[in-house]
Amino acid sequence: MAYDLMVGPSSKYKDNPVIVGHIEFSQYPIICSLQKKYPCNFLNQLCDQFSDHTFTIAELKAAKNELYAVLTSKNISQDELNFIYKMIAVTVYALDSEQPLHGVAD
Repeated sequence: MAYDLMVGPSSKYKDNPVIVGHIEFSQYPIICSLQKKYPCNFLNQLCDQFSDHTFTIAELKAAKNELYAVLTSKNISQDELNFIYKMIAVTVYALDSEQPLHGVAD
């Protein structure tokens, strides 16, 4: 795994975050392809695979809207579409939990 996606008060073990997904190194070309086609701050931050990120509720709401726009676009491959479905699921889970999403490089 390259990047764990966790939901909780923090990404620290003591705060018991829930791992809701991960991004494999093999998926980074998909992210880069999407990033080139669609201006999306959320994807830009995911491209930095060596840094941890915390996405606030406000950032997650914006990310959800950006991901929905990509989802409804015409110029998208099946691999890209599958990745977008996965990121929507992770984002909506965090929003429904009303907790931040943490991307943790491992």
